[in-house]
Amino acid sequence: MKGGFTLIETLVVIAIVAILSTIIIAYSNSGNTRLALFSDRAKISGALERAKNLSLEKWGGYGGGVACGYGVYFSVPTNSYLIYGYRAPDINSCNSSTTLPAYNPSSPNYEVIQSLSLSGGVTFSSVSTSSIYFEPPYLNSNGGAVTLMIGGGNTTSSVEVTSDGGVTSL
Repeated sequence: MKGGFTLIETLVVIAIVAILSTIIIAYSNSGNTRLALFSDRAKISGALERAKNLSLEKWGGYGGGVACGYGVYFSVPTNSYLIYGYRAPDINSCNSSTTLPAYNPSSPNYEVIQSLSLSGGVTFSSVSTSSIYFEPPYLNSNGGAVTLMIGGGNTTSSVEVTSDGGVTSL
């Protein structure tokens, strides 16, 4: 008898390699979608922090008006969001006793700073309010929460904003 592998032994090895390859590929794809979810969560947190920073940076001075605050508007149907600024004719129009209105694209008082979209496969699971905004100088916020999901809701991740302007990723 000569040395070597039989046909059965070769087929068994090929089957084992095929099964292991399938598991590795499936795990790799799952990891990529989770990575997209957490990447989008970080981008939303960054957009909220940017709106908060712009509120402090631009407070009181704004081309053609006074900056009353900045916020992030979430569009659930399009899986997109944008950073916006709100200006008023004078500083008295944006005192802390009134809250910054939610984003209104038809109003000339709003300026879009940056438009962003969620990665493919990531969607908004829930948005407690369509606009989260920050009012200077104390960075008061209307607060809210945004939950993202992938895979029909099997995996979710959230960003929350408190009324004192704190941004937390969960």
